Amino acid sequence: MRDESRSQAVARRVRENKRRTHRSEFLAGLSRAVGSTIRPEQLLDLASTDEVHADLKSGYAAAVSGAATRLLFSRQQSLAALEIPMLLARPLADERVLLWLKQSDVCGAAILTAAQVLRCCEAIRVFDGDTVSILSEDGTQGFIFDKNEDDDTATFEVALWGSRWLEAATICGISR
Repeated sequence: MRDESRSQAVARRVRENKRRTHRSEFLAGLSRAVGSTIRPEQLLDLASTDEVHADLKSGYAAAVSGAATRLLFSRQQSLAALEIPMLLARPLADERVLLWLKQSDVCGAAILTAAQVLRCCEAIRVFDGDTVSILSEDGTQGFIFDKNEDDDTATFEVALWGSRWLEAATICGISR
């Protein structure tokens, strides 16, 4: 990395070392959450993972600004929130997605199918401790499922963007 400063090079090496240390544990935990074996070759390198994370941040910002769909669910509406990933799992089933979790920062985003993620969304969220974020392989569609334990009025948050996935949500009866 020619344009990399010394501090950036050190930070990159630290992340690479953490990746080697934590990857097996991450793969085992994610495999348990989705109910099938996730192999090391399904993990993106860290530079590609950073791009996925940046694209997810941009998509979420669009949802917050109203340019995409953002739904908030109170604690009393938890069952309705938990249905959304299951509803989307059918029309998006075979689409390849890039799963980003907090642990992806050092372990890498994972390449899975939408069905693998959406059908096990709550188990993955529990494994990660917070949020499930997926991006279509082409980077144009996104879905974020977040739980905010300390917020009774917005306990669950769903953000969804991209014309194909918004159309699938509409067909499933999911709308703003």
